[in-house]
Amino acid sequence: MQEKILKNLNRNYFIKLGQILIKIIKLFIFILIFSSMVVWISDNPGNVEITLSNYFVQTNMLGITFVLILIVIFTLLISGLFGTIKNFPKTFKLNRKAKYLLLANESLDRLAENILLGDSEKIEKETRKVRKYLKNDFFSVFMLFNNCLINNDLKGAQQYLSILQTLPHNKYVIDRASVILLYKSKKTEDAKKLLLKLCEAKPQDLWFHEKLSKIYALERDWKKAFKLINNVRNISDDLQDYKAQLLVLSGGKSTDAINLSNNSILVVDETIKYYLNESNIKKASEIIDKTWDKLMYLDLIKTFMISNVKQEKEKLMRYKLISKVLRKKMKANSNETKLALAYASSVASIWGESQSYLDKIDKDEWDERMIELFKNISKEIKGLKISEPKRLFVTQPKWTCSVCKFQDNKWSLICANCNSINSILWPKSSKLPRNNSELFNELLQNPLRHLPKMKS
Repeated sequence: MQEKILKNLNRNYFIKLGQILIKIIKLFIFILIFSSMVVWISDNPGNVEITLSNYFVQTNMLGITFVLILIVIFTLLISGLFGTIKNFPKTFKLNRKAKYLLLANESLDRLAENILLGDSEKIEKETRKVRKYLKNDFFSVFMLFNNCLINNDLKGAQQYLSILQTLPHNKYVIDRASVILLYKSKKTEDAKKLLLKLCEAKPQDLWFHEKLSKIYALERDWKKAFKLINNVRNISDDLQDYKAQLLVLSGGKSTDAINLSNNSILVVDETIKYYLNESNIKKASEIIDKTWDKLMYLDLIKTFMISNVKQEKEKLMRYKLISKVLRKKMKANSNETKLALAYASSVASIWGESQSYLDKIDKDEWDERMIELFKNISKEIKGLKISEPKRLFVTQPKWTCSVCKFQDNKWSLICANCNSINSILWPKSSKLPRNNSELFNELLQNPLRHLPKMKS
Protein backbone atom coordinates (compact mmCIF):
# COMPACT_ATOMS: atom_id res chain seq x y z
CA MET A 1 0.00 0.00 0.00
CA GLN A 2 2.74 2.44 0.99
CA GLU A 3 4.73 1.58 -2.16
CA LYS A 4 1.70 2.49 -4.29
CA ILE A 5 1.37 5.82 -2.48
CA LEU A 6 5.07 6.55 -3.07
CA LYS A 7 4.64 5.79 -6.76
CA ASN A 8 1.65 8.12 -6.86
CA LEU A 9 3.70 10.89 -5.23
CA ASN A 10 6.46 10.51 -7.82
CA ARG A 11 3.87 10.48 -10.59
CA ASN A 12 2.26 13.67 -9.23
CA TYR A 13 5.67 15.34 -9.19
CA PHE A 14 6.21 14.65 -12.91
CA ILE A 15 2.63 15.68 -13.65
CA LYS A 16 3.36 19.09 -12.12
CA LEU A 17 6.42 19.48 -14.34
CA GLY A 18 4.35 18.48 -17.35
CA GLN A 19 1.67 21.03 -16.48
CA ILE A 20 4.27 23.82 -16.44
CA LEU A 21 5.59 22.76 -19.85
CA ILE A 22 2.05 22.62 -21.25
CA LYS A 23 1.36 26.16 -20.00
CA ILE A 24 4.55 27.42 -21.66
CA ILE A 25 3.52 25.77 -24.94
CA LYS A 26 0.06 27.33 -24.61
CA LEU A 27 1.69 30.72 -24.10
CA PHE A 28 3.65 30.42 -27.35
CA ILE A 29 0.55 29.27 -29.20
CA PHE A 30 -1.37 32.22 -27.76
CA ILE A 31 1.38 34.67 -28.87
CA LEU A 32 1.26 33.14 -32.35
CA ILE A 33 -2.52 33.56 -32.52
CA PHE A 34 -2.28 37.08 -31.11
CA SER A 35 0.32 38.06 -33.71
CA SER A 36 -1.90 36.65 -36.44
CA MET A 37 -4.82 38.72 -35.16
CA VAL A 38 -2.71 41.90 -35.17
CA VAL A 39 -1.79 41.23 -38.79
CA TRP A 40 -5.45 40.58 -39.63
CA ILE A 41 -6.53 43.85 -37.97
CA SER A 42 -3.89 45.73 -39.95
CA ASP A 43 -5.16 44.19 -43.17
CA ASN A 44 -8.80 44.93 -42.35
CA PRO A 45 -9.18 48.60 -41.30
CA GLY A 46 -12.49 49.87 -39.87
CA ASN A 47 -14.04 52.80 -38.03
CA VAL A 48 -12.15 52.30 -34.71
CA GLU A 49 -8.85 54.16 -34.55
CA ILE A 50 -6.18 53.35 -31.96
CA THR A 51 -2.98 55.35 -31.48
CA LEU A 52 -0.42 53.52 -29.32
CA SER A 53 3.24 54.63 -29.00
CA ASN A 54 3.09 56.55 -32.28
CA TYR A 55 1.56 53.51 -33.98
CA PHE A 56 -1.76 54.03 -35.67
CA VAL A 57 -4.17 51.05 -35.87
CA GLN A 58 -7.56 51.25 -37.51
CA THR A 59 -10.10 48.41 -37.12
CA ASN A 60 -13.77 47.67 -36.55
CA MET A 61 -15.68 46.83 -33.27
CA LEU A 62 -15.37 43.08 -33.82
CA GLY A 63 -11.63 43.33 -34.06
CA ILE A 64 -11.20 45.49 -30.95
CA THR A 65 -13.47 43.13 -28.95
CA PHE A 66 -11.42 40.17 -30.03
CA VAL A 67 -8.21 41.99 -29.06
CA LEU A 68 -9.53 42.80 -25.58
CA ILE A 69 -10.55 39.17 -25.03
CA LEU A 70 -7.10 38.03 -26.08
CA ILE A 71 -5.47 40.53 -23.69
CA VAL A 72 -7.57 39.19 -20.76
CA ILE A 73 -6.73 35.58 -21.63
CA PHE A 74 -3.08 36.50 -22.04
CA THR A 75 -3.04 38.18 -18.61
CA LEU A 76 -4.67 35.16 -16.92
CA LEU A 77 -2.32 32.73 -18.63
CA ILE A 78 0.78 34.71 -17.65
CA SER A 79 -0.51 35.03 -14.07
CA GLY A 80 -1.15 31.27 -13.83
CA LEU A 81 2.25 30.44 -15.28
CA PHE A 82 4.12 32.69 -12.86
CA GLY A 83 2.01 31.37 -9.96
CA THR A 84 2.90 27.78 -10.86
CA ILE A 85 6.60 28.62 -11.17
CA LYS A 86 6.52 30.56 -7.89
CA ASN A 87 4.80 27.72 -5.99
CA PHE A 88 6.94 24.98 -7.50
CA PRO A 89 9.54 24.93 -4.63
CA LYS A 90 6.73 24.79 -2.06
CA THR A 91 4.99 21.98 -3.95
CA PHE A 92 8.29 20.14 -4.23
CA LYS A 93 8.86 20.42 -0.46
CA LEU A 94 5.34 19.22 0.35
CA ASN A 95 5.75 16.20 -1.91
CA ARG A 96 9.12 15.38 -0.39
CA LYS A 97 7.69 15.80 3.12
CA ALA A 98 4.83 13.42 2.32
CA LYS A 99 7.31 10.94 0.84
CA TYR A 100 9.58 11.14 3.92
CA LEU A 101 6.59 10.69 6.20
CA LEU A 102 5.67 7.45 4.48
CA LEU A 103 9.28 6.24 4.54
CA ALA A 104 9.47 7.14 8.25
CA ASN A 105 6.31 5.13 8.94
CA GLU A 106 7.88 2.15 7.20
CA SER A 107 11.05 2.56 9.27
CA LEU A 108 9.03 2.80 12.49
CA ASP A 109 7.21 -0.42 11.60
CA ARG A 110 10.51 -2.19 10.98
CA LEU A 111 11.93 -0.63 14.15
CA ALA A 112 9.10 -2.07 16.25
CA GLU A 113 9.62 -5.48 14.62
CA ASN A 114 13.38 -5.43 15.26
CA ILE A 115 12.86 -4.38 18.88
CA LEU A 116 10.75 -7.49 19.41
CA LEU A 117 13.32 -9.63 17.57
CA GLY A 118 16.20 -8.03 19.48
CA ASP A 119 18.22 -7.24 16.35
CA SER A 120 20.31 -4.34 17.66
CA GLU A 121 22.11 -3.72 14.34
CA LYS A 122 18.84 -3.21 12.47
CA ILE A 123 17.44 -1.17 15.37
CA GLU A 124 20.31 1.29 14.95
CA LYS A 125 19.89 1.35 11.15
CA GLU A 126 16.15 2.06 11.28
CA THR A 127 16.61 4.63 14.05
CA ARG A 128 19.01 6.62 11.88
CA LYS A 129 16.50 6.48 9.02
CA VAL A 130 13.77 7.83 11.29
CA ARG A 131 16.10 10.65 12.32
CA LYS A 132 16.78 11.47 8.65
CA TYR A 133 13.12 11.46 7.63
CA LEU A 134 11.52 13.11 10.69
CA LYS A 135 14.40 15.24 12.03
CA ASN A 136 13.40 14.02 15.52
CA ASP A 137 16.68 14.29 17.39
CA PHE A 138 15.43 13.42 20.86
CA PHE A 139 13.64 10.20 19.94
CA SER A 140 16.43 9.02 17.67
CA VAL A 141 19.26 9.79 20.10
CA PHE A 142 17.34 8.16 22.94
CA MET A 143 16.83 5.02 20.85
CA LEU A 144 20.54 4.92 20.02
CA PHE A 145 21.31 5.37 23.73
CA ASN A 146 18.97 2.50 24.51
CA ASN A 147 20.55 0.31 21.84
CA CYS A 148 24.01 0.90 23.32
CA LEU A 149 22.73 -0.21 26.72
CA ILE A 150 21.28 -3.39 25.21
CA ASN A 151 24.68 -4.14 23.64
CA ASN A 152 26.43 -3.22 26.90
CA ASP A 153 28.26 -0.45 25.04
CA LEU A 154 28.48 1.87 28.05
CA LYS A 155 30.92 4.26 26.35
CA GLY A 156 28.55 4.75 23.42
CA ALA A 157 25.61 5.13 25.80
CA GLN A 158 27.49 7.88 27.66
CA GLN A 159 28.14 9.72 24.38
CA TYR A 160 24.48 9.63 23.40
CA LEU A 161 23.45 10.67 26.91
CA SER A 162 25.73 13.71 26.56
CA ILE A 163 23.93 14.59 23.32
CA LEU A 164 20.55 14.13 25.02
CA GLN A 165 21.58 16.56 27.74
CA THR A 166 22.19 19.28 25.12
CA LEU A 167 18.68 18.97 23.68
CA PRO A 168 15.91 21.22 25.01
CA HIS A 169 13.13 19.95 27.31
CA ASN A 170 12.67 16.30 28.38
CA LYS A 171 14.79 16.79 31.50
CA TYR A 172 12.76 14.14 33.33
CA VAL A 173 13.61 11.46 30.78
CA ILE A 174 17.27 12.49 30.80
CA ASP A 175 17.34 12.14 34.61
CA ARG A 176 15.96 8.63 34.33
CA ALA A 177 18.44 7.72 31.59
CA SER A 178 21.29 9.05 33.76
CA VAL A 179 20.22 6.83 36.66
CA ILE A 180 19.96 3.78 34.41
CA LEU A 181 23.44 4.34 32.95
CA LEU A 182 25.01 4.80 36.39
CA TYR A 183 23.30 1.68 37.65
CA LYS A 184 24.29 -0.29 34.55
CA SER A 185 27.89 0.93 34.96
CA LYS A 186 27.84 -0.40 38.56
CA LYS A 187 28.38 3.13 39.90
CA THR A 188 25.95 2.49 42.72
CA GLU A 189 27.16 5.30 44.97
CA ASP A 190 26.87 7.88 42.17
CA ALA A 191 23.41 6.55 41.33
CA LYS A 192 22.41 6.81 44.98
CA LYS A 193 23.58 10.44 45.23
CA LEU A 194 21.68 11.39 42.09
CA LEU A 195 18.55 9.54 43.23
CA LEU A 196 18.62 11.24 46.63
CA LYS A 197 18.49 14.64 44.89
CA LEU A 198 15.77 13.54 42.50
CA CYS A 199 13.63 11.98 45.25
CA GLU A 200 13.89 15.20 47.22
CA ALA A 201 12.89 17.23 44.17
CA LYS A 202 10.04 14.84 43.27
CA PRO A 203 8.67 13.43 46.56
CA GLN A 204 5.83 11.52 44.87
CA ASP A 205 7.69 10.13 41.87
CA LEU A 206 7.39 6.34 42.04
CA TRP A 207 10.19 5.52 39.60
CA PHE A 208 12.98 7.36 41.43
CA HIS A 209 11.82 6.13 44.85
CA GLU A 210 11.63 2.54 43.61
CA LYS A 211 15.18 2.62 42.20
CA LEU A 212 16.65 4.18 45.35
CA SER A 213 14.74 1.68 47.47
CA LYS A 214 16.25 -1.19 45.49
CA ILE A 215 19.75 0.21 45.96
CA TYR A 216 19.15 0.20 49.72
CA ALA A 217 17.78 -3.34 49.38
CA LEU A 218 21.01 -4.43 47.68
CA GLU A 219 22.81 -3.01 50.73
CA ARG A 220 20.44 -5.01 52.99
CA ASP A 221 19.22 -1.77 54.55
CA TRP A 222 15.63 -3.00 54.70
CA LYS A 223 14.27 -0.14 56.82
CA LYS A 224 15.42 2.60 54.45
CA ALA A 225 14.25 0.57 51.46
CA PHE A 226 10.80 0.16 53.02
CA LYS A 227 10.56 3.81 54.09
CA LEU A 228 11.23 5.03 50.55
CA ILE A 229 8.65 2.82 48.86
CA ASN A 230 6.16 3.48 51.66
CA ASN A 231 6.23 7.22 50.95
CA VAL A 232 4.77 6.77 47.46
CA ARG A 233 1.10 6.23 46.70
CA ASN A 234 -0.62 4.27 43.93
CA ILE A 235 2.03 1.59 43.45
CA SER A 236 1.66 -1.52 41.29
CA ASP A 237 0.83 -5.01 42.59
CA ASP A 238 4.44 -6.10 42.08
CA LEU A 239 5.71 -3.21 44.19
CA GLN A 240 3.00 -3.92 46.77
CA ASP A 241 4.46 -7.44 47.14
CA TYR A 242 7.94 -5.93 47.38
CA LYS A 243 6.75 -3.45 50.00
CA ALA A 244 5.15 -6.20 52.11
CA GLN A 245 8.35 -8.27 52.01
CA LEU A 246 10.45 -5.27 53.01
CA LEU A 247 8.16 -4.67 55.98
CA VAL A 248 8.75 -8.23 57.22
CA LEU A 249 12.51 -8.10 56.55
CA SER A 250 12.80 -4.78 58.39
CA GLY A 251 11.23 -6.28 61.50
CA GLY A 252 7.67 -5.06 60.99
CA LYS A 253 4.56 -7.04 61.88
CA SER A 254 3.71 -9.80 59.44
CA THR A 255 0.00 -9.16 60.12
CA ASP A 256 0.45 -5.62 58.77
CA ALA A 257 2.44 -6.95 55.82
CA ILE A 258 -0.24 -9.44 54.80
CA ASN A 259 -2.75 -6.60 54.67
CA LEU A 260 -0.50 -5.02 52.04
CA SER A 261 -0.14 -8.21 50.01
CA ASN A 262 -0.82 -11.93 50.47
CA ASN A 263 0.99 -12.88 47.25
CA SER A 264 4.34 -13.31 49.00
CA ILE A 265 5.26 -16.70 50.42
CA LEU A 266 7.59 -15.01 52.91
CA VAL A 267 4.78 -12.81 54.25
CA VAL A 268 2.27 -15.67 54.42
CA ASP A 269 4.79 -17.98 56.13
CA GLU A 270 5.67 -15.37 58.76
CA THR A 271 1.99 -14.62 59.37
CA ILE A 272 1.25 -18.32 59.93
CA LYS A 273 4.11 -18.48 62.44
CA TYR A 274 2.76 -15.38 64.19
CA TYR A 275 -0.71 -16.86 64.69
CA LEU A 276 0.72 -20.21 65.77
CA ASN A 277 2.86 -18.44 68.38
CA GLU A 278 -0.35 -16.74 69.53
CA SER A 279 -1.99 -20.21 69.71
CA ASN A 280 -4.53 -19.08 67.12
CA ILE A 281 -4.46 -22.22 64.97
CA LYS A 282 -7.78 -21.49 63.31
CA LYS A 283 -6.59 -18.10 62.06
CA ALA A 284 -3.40 -19.70 60.71
CA SER A 285 -5.48 -22.24 58.78
CA GLU A 286 -7.64 -19.43 57.38
CA ILE A 287 -4.50 -17.76 56.01
CA ILE A 288 -3.62 -20.97 54.16
CA ASP A 289 -7.21 -21.26 52.94
CA LYS A 290 -7.02 -17.79 51.36
CA THR A 291 -3.59 -18.18 49.77
CA TRP A 292 -3.02 -21.85 48.92
CA ASP A 293 -4.56 -21.79 45.44
CA LYS A 294 -2.08 -19.20 44.20
CA LEU A 295 1.03 -20.09 46.26
CA MET A 296 1.09 -23.93 46.27
CA TYR A 297 4.12 -24.02 48.55
CA LEU A 298 4.55 -27.19 50.63
CA ASP A 299 6.65 -25.50 53.31
CA LEU A 300 3.61 -23.45 54.34
CA ILE A 301 2.00 -26.73 55.40
CA LYS A 302 5.23 -27.76 57.12
CA THR A 303 5.21 -24.50 59.07
CA PHE A 304 1.58 -25.02 60.04
CA MET A 305 2.11 -28.62 61.16
CA ILE A 306 5.37 -28.35 63.14
CA SER A 307 5.86 -24.72 64.20
CA ASN A 308 5.48 -24.12 67.95
CA VAL A 309 4.00 -27.57 68.62
CA LYS A 310 3.80 -28.06 72.38
CA GLN A 311 2.20 -31.52 72.50
CA GLU A 312 2.01 -34.41 70.04
CA LYS A 313 -1.79 -34.46 70.13
CA GLU A 314 -1.73 -30.90 68.82
CA LYS A 315 -0.45 -32.24 65.49
CA LEU A 316 -3.63 -34.28 65.05
CA MET A 317 -5.77 -31.24 65.81
CA ARG A 318 -3.86 -29.16 63.29
CA TYR A 319 -4.19 -31.92 60.70
CA LYS A 320 -7.97 -31.98 61.10
CA LEU A 321 -8.10 -28.24 60.47
CA ILE A 322 -5.74 -28.19 57.50
CA SER A 323 -7.22 -31.31 55.86
CA LYS A 324 -10.64 -29.59 55.74
CA VAL A 325 -9.02 -26.66 53.99
CA LEU A 326 -7.02 -28.71 51.48
CA ARG A 327 -9.59 -31.38 50.62
CA LYS A 328 -11.97 -28.86 49.13
CA LYS A 329 -9.10 -27.56 46.99
CA MET A 330 -7.94 -30.97 45.76
CA LYS A 331 -8.46 -31.43 42.05
CA ALA A 332 -7.50 -34.21 39.68
CA ASN A 333 -4.38 -32.35 38.55
CA SER A 334 -3.49 -30.75 41.88
CA ASN A 335 -0.39 -32.74 42.80
CA GLU A 336 0.83 -30.06 45.21
CA THR A 337 -2.40 -30.27 47.21
CA LYS A 338 -2.24 -34.08 47.31
CA LEU A 339 1.38 -33.92 48.43
CA ALA A 340 0.48 -31.36 51.10
CA LEU A 341 -2.26 -33.65 52.46
CA ALA A 342 0.08 -36.64 52.35
CA TYR A 343 2.72 -34.69 54.26
CA ALA A 344 0.28 -33.30 56.85
CA SER A 345 -1.16 -36.75 57.57
CA SER A 346 2.36 -38.19 57.94
CA VAL A 347 3.22 -35.53 60.55
CA ALA A 348 0.02 -36.52 62.39
CA SER A 349 1.21 -40.17 62.12
CA ILE A 350 -1.81 -41.20 60.03
CA TRP A 351 0.34 -43.31 57.73
CA GLY A 352 -2.37 -45.11 55.79
CA GLU A 353 -4.05 -41.86 54.84
CA SER A 354 -0.68 -40.38 53.93
CA GLN A 355 0.00 -43.31 51.60
CA SER A 356 -3.48 -42.97 50.11
CA TYR A 357 -2.92 -39.33 49.15
CA LEU A 358 0.54 -40.10 47.80
CA ASP A 359 -0.83 -42.93 45.64
CA LYS A 360 -3.22 -40.45 44.00
CA ILE A 361 -0.25 -38.74 42.39
CA ASP A 362 0.80 -40.30 39.08
CA LYS A 363 4.15 -42.05 39.64
CA ASP A 364 5.50 -40.51 36.45
CA GLU A 365 5.01 -37.09 38.03
CA TRP A 366 6.84 -37.85 41.25
CA ASP A 367 9.86 -35.78 42.22
CA GLU A 368 12.37 -36.02 45.08
CA ARG A 369 9.85 -34.74 47.63
CA MET A 370 7.44 -37.61 46.93
CA ILE A 371 10.30 -40.12 47.11
CA GLU A 372 11.45 -38.78 50.48
CA LEU A 373 7.93 -38.90 51.90
CA PHE A 374 7.42 -42.41 50.52
CA LYS A 375 10.59 -43.57 52.29
CA ASN A 376 9.30 -42.20 55.58
CA ILE A 377 5.93 -43.91 55.12
CA SER A 378 7.56 -47.23 54.15
CA LYS A 379 9.41 -47.24 57.47
CA GLU A 380 6.06 -47.29 59.24
CA ILE A 381 4.14 -49.59 56.87
CA LYS A 382 5.98 -52.84 56.24
CA GLY A 383 5.94 -54.34 52.76
CA LEU A 384 5.11 -51.04 51.08
CA LYS A 385 6.64 -50.91 47.60
CA ILE A 386 6.61 -48.38 44.82
CA SER A 387 5.71 -49.30 41.23
CA GLU A 388 8.36 -48.78 38.57
CA PRO A 389 7.92 -45.35 36.92
CA LYS A 390 7.95 -44.91 33.15
CA ARG A 391 10.72 -42.33 33.44
CA LEU A 392 13.34 -41.19 35.92
CA PHE A 393 12.18 -39.15 38.88
CA VAL A 394 12.80 -35.45 38.49
CA THR A 395 14.51 -33.23 41.02
CA GLN A 396 12.34 -31.25 43.37
CA PRO A 397 11.25 -27.78 42.23
CA LYS A 398 13.51 -24.89 43.20
CA TRP A 399 13.14 -21.16 43.59
CA THR A 400 13.82 -19.64 40.17
CA CYS A 401 14.89 -16.14 39.16
CA SER A 402 12.56 -14.85 36.45
CA VAL A 403 15.41 -12.75 35.01
CA CYS A 404 18.43 -15.05 34.73
CA LYS A 405 16.70 -18.42 35.48
CA PHE A 406 19.13 -19.08 38.34
CA GLN A 407 17.76 -21.73 40.73
CA ASP A 408 18.19 -21.96 44.48
CA ASN A 409 16.84 -24.09 47.32
CA LYS A 410 15.74 -21.10 49.37
CA TRP A 411 13.97 -17.81 48.77
CA SER A 412 15.79 -14.50 48.76
CA LEU A 413 14.65 -10.99 47.89
CA ILE A 414 17.84 -10.55 45.85
CA CYS A 415 18.99 -13.02 43.19
CA ALA A 416 22.41 -14.37 44.14
CA ASN A 417 23.37 -14.58 40.48
CA CYS A 418 22.18 -11.35 38.81
CA ASN A 419 21.23 -9.14 41.79
CA SER A 420 17.69 -8.65 40.48
CA ILE A 421 15.26 -7.50 43.17
CA ASN A 422 12.02 -9.36 43.91
CA SER A 423 12.50 -11.70 40.95
CA ILE A 424 12.76 -15.06 42.81
CA LEU A 425 9.57 -17.06 42.23
CA TRP A 426 8.27 -20.44 43.28
CA PRO A 427 7.65 -22.45 40.07
CA LYS A 428 4.47 -24.10 41.36
CA SER A 429 2.94 -20.76 42.24
CA SER A 430 0.24 -19.37 39.96
CA LYS A 431 1.85 -15.94 40.11
CA LEU A 432 3.15 -15.18 36.63
CA PRO A 433 6.85 -14.39 36.22
CA ARG A 434 7.58 -10.79 35.44
CA ASN A 435 10.28 -11.87 32.97
CA ASN A 436 12.23 -8.61 33.09
CA SER A 437 15.86 -7.77 33.44
CA GLU A 438 17.20 -4.70 35.16
CA LEU A 439 17.72 -3.06 31.77
CA PHE A 440 14.41 -3.98 30.18
CA ASN A 441 12.56 -3.16 33.40
CA GLU A 442 13.82 0.40 32.98
CA LEU A 443 13.55 0.87 29.23
CA LEU A 444 11.29 -1.72 27.64
CA GLN A 445 8.31 -2.09 29.95
CA ASN A 446 6.26 -2.17 26.76
CA PRO A 447 8.24 -3.22 23.66
CA LEU A 448 6.41 -0.66 21.52
CA ARG A 449 6.71 2.27 23.94
CA HIS A 450 10.35 3.15 24.45
CA LEU A 451 10.16 6.53 26.06
CA PRO A 452 9.51 6.54 29.81
CA LYS A 453 6.32 8.28 30.89
CA MET A 454 6.73 12.04 30.79
CA LYS A 455 6.13 14.01 33.94
CA SER A 456 6.22 17.69 34.69
